[in-house]
Amino acid sequence: MQLNDAQIAEFNEKGYLLFQNLLDSDEVGILQRTATEVLGREGPEVVREKDDPAAA
Repeated sequence: MQLNDAQIAEFNEKGYLLFQNLLDSDEVGILQRTATEVLGREGPEVVREKDDPAAA
């Protein structure tokens, strides 16, 4: 994907871009399941911010 000049300007102004319907429902499901798995990990390799409710 290549950004056009308007998208670049919007990113420079807002600091983010929003793409509607970029992912289909299957892709969203995969990302949700993977995020849940990653957030549930424990161990010495996991570092959480002090204000993270999951860190308590």
